[in-house]
Amino acid sequence: MSDRPRFITVECLWTPAVLADFLGIPEKTLTDWRYRSVGPAFVRLGKHVRYRPDDVRDWLDGQIAA
Repeated sequence: MSDRPRFITVECLWTPAVLADFLGIPEKTLTDWRYRSVGPAFVRLGKHVRYRPDDVRDWLDGQIAA
């Protein structure tokens, strides 16, 4: 019998279009943020950019104004 888990839950990566829709901002804003290193962390897979939902949530938590 294997010690590997039976089920692996992986939340999918978000495309810039999906994240822009989620945040209600233009996709170009995400491009600008990546260039200026001010937005959420992202993953580059070759020429493709993706966002991990947990990174986006962490980034959002840091944006809360007092």
